Amino acid sequence: MAIKSHIKLINMKPSRQFMKIAFYVPNKGLKKINFSTPFDGNPGSGAAEYLHVALPYYIRDDEFETYILAQEVTHMPANLKHIKCNSLRDAAILAKKNGIDIFVFRPRIHEESNILDLIDELQLLSIGRAALTPSVKHQRKMARSNYFRALVAVGSEQFDFMCDSPVAEKLTYIDNGISLSPCNEFANIQKNKKLVTYMGAIVPQKGFHVLARVWPQVLEHHPDAYLRVIGSSKIYNENYDVGPLGVADEAYEREFIMPYLCNKKGELHPSVKLLGALGKEKYKHLSESIIAIPNPTGQTETCCVSAIEMAACSTAVVTGAYYALLGTVKNNSTGLLGRGDKKLKDNICKLLNNPELAISMGKNGRVLAEEIYDFNKVAIRWKMLFADVYNHSKIRSPRHQFNYLYYHRKWLRAINYIPAKIFNHLMNWPSIQKFEDLIINLAKKLKNLV
Repeated sequence: MAIKSHIKLINMKPSRQFMKIAFYVPNKGLKKINFSTPFDGNPGSGAAEYLHVALPYYIRDDEFETYILAQEVTHMPANLKHIKCNSLRDAAILAKKNGIDIFVFRPRIHEESNILDLIDELQLLSIGRAALTPSVKHQRKMARSNYFRALVAVGSEQFDFMCDSPVAEKLTYIDNGISLSPCNEFANIQKNKKLVTYMGAIVPQKGFHVLARVWPQVLEHHPDAYLRVIGSSKIYNENYDVGPLGVADEAYEREFIMPYLCNKKGELHPSVKLLGALGKEKYKHLSESIIAIPNPTGQTETCCVSAIEMAACSTAVVTGAYYALLGTVKNNSTGLLGRGDKKLKDNICKLLNNPELAISMGKNGRVLAEEIYDFNKVAIRWKMLFADVYNHSKIRSPRHQFNYLYYHRKWLRAINYIPAKIFNHLMNWPSIQKFEDLIINLAKKLKNLV
């Protein structure tokens, strides 16, 4: 979809009518994943890998020619150009050789392979999509880089979290997107008023163990409820070893899942079904569920695409009141948020007791997904950012809202926002994230001494 009313490309050679954009996809361990139809939703990978295929698919038009640079290129969309590469550094070098105008990659928490030095050496305009929030040291180097032009927060809470960061002048925010198409296929499916579905990677950071811990308590109040679990540790690397349940590391399964969901013989409780990693078929399960649950701890969540997909399937979301989930799930509107095991159990039971309330929240969630998270709308914001970067314009950035001030010390970030904005030009003004890192490191040292 062209957006000529928003974008005017300048300094383009007469023979070239488009801007060349390349996205790096680190998919070395995902040989079997078929990314060829991004409009069908996530095929069973991590969100970060899928999004770097789907975004160029939806951005491509008569003004933007998009490329994918990936370790595995066999199962990529037919209408996108793709280049095989071995690593992030290799991808940047190949982007420069192929005349790419803007290179998009996912920064890690700590700088990967001195990529910022290489970008400046290559004079390659680049944008980072912050699937994880970079360390303060990495942010400061981003701020100093001449050719790293923008860091894209992927949710409003992450954007606020970095409001006082060293890279604030290059910081903007574009929500992660989803395809509504697979959700539309099951729009008329009847809700099962006893069905709860979890979706996410089965790794410690994604909090399934919290749900496993409270599920026996849910059954005490609703013995006819049952739980479907969509996900596996293999969504990040299909070669990972798993335990007897077939979904996670053996130690994690035995310590955090089996004591709550299995009998003494290691057999799953009849109310629980482990579905593993799913492709398009997961949207049917989400659509017929009365409740859907993403990461109850919120750890590592900078947007939580799973929560958006659940809402797009018109399903009420119950999860933890942490990090990005505070922005993605509208409490008491599209779902219920809370902190701690008891609140998670209570919120699940509340909606099982009141299915009409859950259905109403699901409808609100669908509206939210259509208005904000549809890839077609998200792509427009990316195109505007590309025009700013290409034309060397100031990066447009929305205003910080500072909702949930008393969560995750956001009130301190709000206080530090103005002096950071003033003094970051003159000195290494410390962000609240920097103070937090110092306190955590000091605590670790004291613990080791003890």
